[in-house]
Amino acid sequence: MCEPPTEKSVGAVLNPVLASGVTVWKVEAVPSFGLQRVYGVALSDGKAPLMLWLPPPSMLRLLRSEQMMVASAAAAVRWIRKTQTVVLAASTTTTTTTTTPSSSSSSATPADLLPFLPTLIHFSPDRINALGSAFYFFAPTCGNPLAVTPSVLTPPERRKIDLQIGWLLRRLAQLTSPSGRFGPVVAVMAPASPLHYHRQLPGVGSSSGGLMGTSGTGTWTMAFHSMLEGILRDGEDMAVTIAYSAIRRHFHRLSYFLDAITVPRLVVVDGAEEANTLVTDRSEENSESGVGEDQAPSYEVSGIRDWSSCIFGDPLFATVFSSQPSEGFLEGFNGSKIEEGASRPGISLSRDLIQDVESAEVRLLLYQAYHATVSIVKEFYRPRVDSSKRELEARRRLNEVLARLADVQDDPKKRHQRPSGEMSPAKRIKQDEEMKDGVL
Repeated sequence: MCEPPTEKSVGAVLNPVLASGVTVWKVEAVPSFGLQRVYGVALSDGKAPLMLWLPPPSMLRLLRSEQMMVASAAAAVRWIRKTQTVVLAASTTTTTTTTTPSSSSSSATPADLLPFLPTLIHFSPDRINALGSAFYFFAPTCGNPLAVTPSVLTPPERRKIDLQIGWLLRRLAQLTSPSGRFGPVVAVMAPASPLHYHRQLPGVGSSSGGLMGTSGTGTWTMAFHSMLEGILRDGEDMAVTIAYSAIRRHFHRLSYFLDAITVPRLVVVDGAEEANTLVTDRSEENSESGVGEDQAPSYEVSGIRDWSSCIFGDPLFATVFSSQPSEGFLEGFNGSKIEEGASRPGISLSRDLIQDVESAEVRLLLYQAYHATVSIVKEFYRPRVDSSKRELEARRRLNEVLARLADVQDDPKKRHQRPSGEMSPAKRIKQDEEMKDGVL
């Protein structure tokens, strides 16, 4: 069982980056909607508390894609902030303004994204420290998860929030992989990272679908295949009954539709989930300033809570697109560039971010099969009180998707051929596991 951090242990790792005379005053657990352990760290200078994020408890069984959550979040936030800061510094001669994502404007400046990012204060991928685990400290953005807002949103309020979420994911998707490669951010960024994300920790070799240590892949097809094979292996490890053969068959039959994705865009896979969307009540700020003391709550999106799911790939891979995204979300995500002919059944897409809109429907089916499989397997790895209900719902979704995939006609001449030098994800995962077990 993992012992909670103490003021002494937190101070031991944090003191080197604190200002002279500033000490750790108090450490308190913060409710977490994910697997990672989160603590608020109050400092003696009286400033806003820092947030300490630690890996999930060791007794939890993790999926392959969950093995590097701490390093993934740290890598993503550090890279995004650095990229935006550099661009902002280079554009100081141009007047820019920070805007709230309340409209579908397609304009983009570094200044409008930075306020939604936490600041990485300190990070370590190692367990050899006073905390006994990898960790990172954030100076967080303000706000609480949308899932715990005390008041029920009216339809207009919900539409405004959805539009802002869509805008934020759009802005993030405008950022692309610095190396031009695809895959989890922690894998793509590892080789050039000064933070040594590539250090081999237990379970790292087979994490992220076997992509760690590879600097990602040259194609989105291979990156998605790696992640898909990873979750299928997770299911097989626990003897979960799933249509493995059908899923693999549909991927091999239709994977050429993924070849159209040639730009690796930043995707926060679960960034639109209510538990991961931070909102702040602007009416409270007005009340504190003495303006409008009796105002009703007015929520606005202020950021994303957990950044560990970031990948470089197709923006449609975000879970929000595998459900039925709202009109407000799509308006925010699309900006003002919904072109004629860019609509698919039940969803309209902007061509400036989504490549090959014509094949988007088939790609979404493959992504839906992946996400439904993840939902099923998770319930076997970490059973909950309502696991049976969740599992049955995910199985229903998977069966519907597989039936729709079966109706898609493929073109044998276009079936994906793996580039020379690229190892099959299935073989890579097997090789990683053999190395971990000492077979090789």
